[in-house]
Amino acid sequence: MKSPVTWTVGRRLAAIAGIGVLTTVVVGGVALNGLNAVDADATQLAKYEDARSLFHALDTRSSELKVDGLKSITYADNASIAQDVVDDIATIDALMAQLTALELDTTKEQVDQFTQAWTAYETAIADFVDAAIKDQDAMRARADEIQAANDQMDELLGGAIDSVGQAATEERAAADKARSRAVTEFLIAGALGLLVIVVLAFLIARSITRPLRRSVDVLRGFADGDLTQRAEERSSAELGELERSLNASIDSVGGIIGTVVGSADAVAAASEELSASSQQIAAGAEETSVQAGVVSGAAEEVSRN
Repeated sequence: MKSPVTWTVGRRLAAIAGIGVLTTVVVGGVALNGLNAVDADATQLAKYEDARSLFHALDTRSSELKVDGLKSITYADNASIAQDVVDDIATIDALMAQLTALELDTTKEQVDQFTQAWTAYETAIADFVDAAIKDQDAMRARADEIQAANDQMDELLGGAIDSVGQAATEERAAADKARSRAVTEFLIAGALGLLVIVVLAFLIARSITRPLRRSVDVLRGFADGDLTQRAEERSSAELGELERSLNASIDSVGGIIGTVVGSADAVAAASEELSASSQQIAAGAEETSVQAGVVSGAAEEVSRN
């Protein structure tokens, strides 16, 4: 059956190239998607690591505020401690701003709690230091307030550090899983793409070579004098034209040979008729010669008489 689609040789070769390009794009898209997922997980993991570092830094600043409070009741000249508290609070506020900028869902609740807790803690230390500057002896009796406030912040910070650490561990596992999945998807896509290219390239190549092989077989028989073979006219475009032209050529040569054979038969028949006429003429000539001999004998007999 003749193909209903006109597939020229150029189109078939272009189809092979197009399949290769399409497969490359698909494999590249799968790889890019996997890399994006890995990159997103890596970015999220980096945020958790940064958050954990910021919480540790806040823990250190919490201790420094406690030290400021203790110095205010132990240093004889404690007037400069108020500025130290201001500097430490400014550092804490900068760390809190960085923590808020990370926009981590798992730490949003902790950040909200810290905003309130730090405000209360900073206010308590600042008020304590101001009071100690005014009356150091009176504030020494309230030293346990500093430790109590610091213990509360340590508990809050410890829970936040553990929470962020757990989230970082889970995110690291998710990143490893995403990386493994990306590699697997890339290998599967590459293998399937290669299989598709090989199968389609084989089918397209066969659609070119099979008609050519059939035509070559017919030509080989034609060269050996066999005019009975014909190419199957199943292809389209150039290959179809080749099959039709080959069959037309064989038909034309067969017709010429048939005409020559017919002419040769006619010549042979005419030769036979000419030979028969020649034989009749020879027989008539022989008979004439015999009659001439008879006449000659009669003439001699007449002459003798």
